[in-house]
Amino acid sequence: MKASVENVPTHLEGYTPFALVKLFDYVTLDLRWAILYDGLDSFKSIINRVVNVHLRGKLKGDKWVLENSSFCFYEALNKIKKRLEVSGAVNNGT
Repeated sequence: MKASVENVPTHLEGYTPFALVKLFDYVTLDLRWAILYDGLDSFKSIINRVVNVHLRGKLKGDKWVLENSSFCFYEALNKIKKRLEVSGAVNNGT
């Protein structure tokens, strides 16, 4: 089991959510906050330390779908992975 730090909003002056989490060994990537703060691309540099992805969704039929989206949970993860692979942040083995 690994305890991870999530990129949640902060009131610390001069720090973004990403600036705080990049200091830790294990990170939870919260997509909502990363997108809100236009920071998803920042996670490319620490993707090897992301141990958890926080997606908000609900069960629709037999699939978990993201809120306000037609994507199911696994489709969203694959889209993230492909985006990071194209950027060179993710290797085939990870």
